[in-house]
Amino acid sequence: MVHLLPTTVPMAQGRARLLNSILGWRAVLRPTSSNLVVAGCLLLQLISGCSAGRADARVSYWMQEAQLHVPVGTPIADAIAFFASRGLALTCCMSGPDIEQAYSAMERDVGRFAWTEYSALIVVDVSREQRVRRVRVLRVGMGL
Repeated sequence: MVHLLPTTVPMAQGRARLLNSILGWRAVLRPTSSNLVVAGCLLLQLISGCSAGRADARVSYWMQEAQLHVPVGTPIADAIAFFASRGLALTCCMSGPDIEQAYSAMERDVGRFAWTEYSALIVVDVSREQRVRRVRVLRVGMGL
């Protein structure tokens, strides 16, 4: 039979000593400056809240709005007016590997997670006839 706790130590203290020796809690819980900084940052994050889900909801919202009000074939002037009515400036010009001509708009700070701030980026691909070819809504993050 193995005795884990000495008989002279009360049961609660014995359990605490056992946990400390096995898990090394004393080193982790010692209030050093670095531990306090980390704890403060975590507390700040808990207070400010994680709203990455809100960012996803905004991306979904803009996708639905674009499908309803800016379908494929819409003149780009109408798309610009629609986004302006919602408080976003659809501006020219974006380019990239899969983008020939596109306009973009961004709703900033739609959510955050830890030290990352998320925005909803709306990309409207335009045909040579100046009509909407495709609308994409992306969640983009900036931070650590």
